[in-house]
Amino acid sequence: MKSYLIVLLLFLFVFSCSDGPSKTEFEKLKSENEALKAELEDCKYGAAKLYESANQYFKNNDFKSAKDAVDKLIQKHPSSQEATLSKSLLEKINLEIKRIENEQRLTEEKAKREKELEVARATKNMFKKYNEFTETYWYQDASSPRYVNRNGFFLEFGRSKSGSLTDLYLNIQYYAEDWLFVEYMSFTIDDSPYKYFPSKVERDNDGGKIWEWTRTSLTQDTYSIVSAIINSKTAKIRFNGSQYYDDRVITSTEKKALKNVLLAYEALGGKINFESF
Repeated sequence: MKSYLIVLLLFLFVFSCSDGPSKTEFEKLKSENEALKAELEDCKYGAAKLYESANQYFKNNDFKSAKDAVDKLIQKHPSSQEATLSKSLLEKINLEIKRIENEQRLTEEKAKREKELEVARATKNMFKKYNEFTETYWYQDASSPRYVNRNGFFLEFGRSKSGSLTDLYLNIQYYAEDWLFVEYMSFTIDDSPYKYFPSKVERDNDGGKIWEWTRTSLTQDTYSIVSAIINSKTAKIRFNGSQYYDDRVITSTEKKALKNVLLAYEALGGKINFESF
């Protein structure tokens, strides 16, 4: 490389100090330049250098680079002694590459089985209902109410046939004999107060019973309430109506159900972009 630079500088000097080199001088410089380029090429890609590089890559467990060096050696110098020697090295390289590919395949298969087991465990206690119109499976904990004619505080989510998930939905249900005309809910969770103002409350009645309920996507605010309830010793909800209110305790079964749904959602690939519970 150093010789090449000297010739190049000499060429520029001669050219700058005269009207230019003669044809003979130019051809000589050109020939020397080509010879130096060939020398550099041989230093970089000569049989001995490629064989040395292949062995070094092999020792460093860089089998892909080792294979590339051997392939280039055989391509550029097929009749060289190094090409003959490299064939046995290539066999070792291919065995190592195959071993790594097999290990990777086994690791991927193990991860897939573990993921399937994780999903199976997470959804074991889930109630699953299929909506044929939206082609969506809806999941909720088996202990949670399946209709609005029960008090409830629970989560649910949907999963399409392709595996994509919906948002998590928070369901809050009030079931009694008398109307409250619920406007908002307040909570006392281990003596810490929270409030939730739903955008809409649905109402219905039948057979002397009434039910009022709300269902909305889980947000940062509602998730903070859910998370606090899961980790609480005691949690109470107050349904605040237009004139009256009604209190009830959120049970340990409901707390467990909330956590089960969150775990199932994450096991199926859902992302909860809030603080971990």
